[in-house]
Order: sequence, then C-alpha cells, then structure tokens
Amino acid sequence: MLLGWAEASTSRSDGLAAFNRFYPGATDHIEEAIVHHWAADRWAMACETVSYPPGELTKIWPSVIEPVGRVYFAWAYADNLNWGQEAGTRSARRVAEAIDGA
Repeated sequence: MLLGWAEASTSRSDGLAAFNRFYPGATDHIEEAIVHHWAADRWAMACETVSYPPGELTKIWPSVIEPVGRVYFAWAYADNLNWGQEAGTRSARRVAEAIDGA
C-alpha cells in the first residue's frame, strides 16, 4: 500500500502516472489504484481529535483495544497516539499482527 497527498481532483490515472515517474515500470504490478477525496467523506471527521491530558488516555486505552471474540477494533481511537491517520494505520497494523498470530 502506498499513501500520498494529491489535489482533490486527482484521478487514478494521474496518480499512477506520478507513481510511475518515481518508480518506472512498477505500475505494471499494481492491481488496483484508488483515489479517495477525504474532504468530501462525511465520515472522515469522525476521527478522534481529542488531546487527552497526561495519564487520561492510559485509563481507557487498554480496554478499547481488547478484541471481543473475533471482533477486533482498529482506527485512531484504538491507538495510543490518539488521533489521525497515522494512529489509524498503527492500530490497523496491530490488529493485523494479532489476527495473523492467532
């Protein structure tokens, strides 16, 4: 997976062309390219944006990341970074590693 920044009007073909400029020939191995306009996504702002005071996050975070049966929880609220796409990505990786090790 490769994530990057682009103008909101960027198309898949524009993204692939830009990728090909940096990695010539690598686009031959790409199975799917998706462009998502986050500013137009009605759920994107649901990401946790609270800055917790020192010590507060540790009170809830261990419980938030515990799986319930076969259901695992991932995204920004389920990482100790506590907000943003980086936290969501870290959380998703934690869940993937937990499932892979199960």
